Amino acid sequence: MKNPSRWIVLASHGKLVTYEMKSPKEFEQIKEEIHRKASMREKHFTTDKHGETAPHAGNVHNSAGPRETYKQLEEREYAKHIAEYLNKAHDNKRYEWLYIAMSPALLGYVREHLNKGVQEAIHKQIDKDIVNEKPDQVWERYFAA
Repeated sequence: MKNPSRWIVLASHGKLVTYEMKSPKEFEQIKEEIHRKASMREKHFTTDKHGETAPHAGNVHNSAGPRETYKQLEEREYAKHIAEYLNKAHDNKRYEWLYIAMSPALLGYVREHLNKGVQEAIHKQIDKDIVNEKPDQVWERYFAA
């Protein structure tokens, strides 16, 4: 009987890396994505140009909400992008089992957009930013037990 395909997905607000586990000691990187907006400062998200975030007729419109910064809004959009990637990959039967480790806020945002199939495929999830660790060390430290 064939072993189920397993993905390990590591993500932070600035980077996404996906590995396919061939064996507990062998991993193939199948995706690496750098999220450029994550390194931008808050001032780069705002402008003095008129638009949906500029005041109009005495009212202030802010698409990020009163307590959410533009950087947080961008992180939510990136989380949605990650969830769409995982949903589509699962729909295309690219993996059967999923192990994910993401920074805490990002993991929470991603969960909001995962479909039922992906949620059921998750075997373990860790709310840590370990995106720069080697996959065999991640497996051994966090997922093997």
